[in-house]
Amino acid sequence: MSLNIRLASVNDCDALSDVCFRSKQSNGYDDAFMETCREELRVMPETLNEMTLWLAEDDDVVLGCAALQQDTSTQGEVSLFFVDPNVQGRGVGRMLWTVVFKAAHERKLSTLVLFSDPNAVGFYAKQGFAEVGTSPSRSIPGRMLPKMQLSI
Repeated sequence: MSLNIRLASVNDCDALSDVCFRSKQSNGYDDAFMETCREELRVMPETLNEMTLWLAEDDDVVLGCAALQQDTSTQGEVSLFFVDPNVQGRGVGRMLWTVVFKAAHERKLSTLVLFSDPNAVGFYAKQGFAEVGTSPSRSIPGRMLPKMQLSI
């Protein structure tokens, strides 16, 4: 696998939405749950104006993505961190983290936060994030998501 990491463009929105959806679904969620999340997982052109979004690709096939949005002068939020289920565990996520962490350092951020799928807490903990609370899901009323934080 020959990975390339680059900034996402408007032309990538459909492929990115597909990777986000399939990655989330690989956690064992049923079709009804996934339909409830579909809009939240959709990458729209305006998404690219709200945050910096990178994608990982191999031969023009999108294999993963990660986004960073600066919330304050010292804090950023990581979102849309998804890896194609067919290549999970093969270094795609690690390469995306490298880019996100580099951008955070360049922006002189001291803290990163993210709102994790409960099934992804272990992955983020391996990157150094700790659970610091919960936050309501934007898709499913009453569902709470782990809020995770990392001091960098």
